[in-house]
Formats: sequence, structure tokens, C-alpha cells
Amino acid sequence: MLRHNFVTICKRNWELPDETVKHLIGHAPNSTVMETTYSHLSGGDHIDRAQVGAGLKDESDIERHPDVPEVCRGCGNPLSPDAAACEKCGIRFRATVRDDVEDDM
Repeated sequence: MLRHNFVTICKRNWELPDETVKHLIGHAPNSTVMETTYSHLSGGDHIDRAQVGAGLKDESDIERHPDVPEVCRGCGNPLSPDAAACEKCGIRFRATVRDDVEDDM
């Protein structure tokens, strides 16, 4: 769970390039394991990021996933609108990553 959270934070919050994240978690540059297993960004994450970057949407306009509270119930950490788990303590808010992938299809 720690690796999943770390990769998602690197990609969603810090916008690190794949090559950097792969290096940090010890994966080969040509490996696809990170993208298919550890990174929990949805299609909506990418669309939201593009719209915010283009000035079409404000960061505050991003809709909150219905299962994600504004702050973590366990540690009080503020949560991004579509967080799958708390970045600080790891409590999960959504059932499975597979559900997120199926929602995007």
C-alpha cells in the first residue's frame, strides 16, 4: 500500500515524470509495471490536470469523489477531491483501484 500511495502522490500531487518515479521505486526505465499496477490516476485526473493547466478550470472546480471526505477520518490530513487513500496514514476511501479503471472505460 505504501508503494501504491507513493507512486500516486508522485504522479498526482508532485507531477513527477514517469522516469523519475520509476527510478525512485527501483523499476527499469522500460518497465510498464508502475503504470499498470502502482499508479492510481484516473482518466478524470488527466482531464482535470489538462483543464486546470489550460486555464479552463480552477483547481477548486474539481469535483470531489463521493467516497472521499475533505479531511481524513483517521489523521485529519486534507485530501484531494479524488484521493483513493490518505497520503499521510494510508486509510483507503474507495473500494478498489479496479473500480476506478472500470469507471473510466
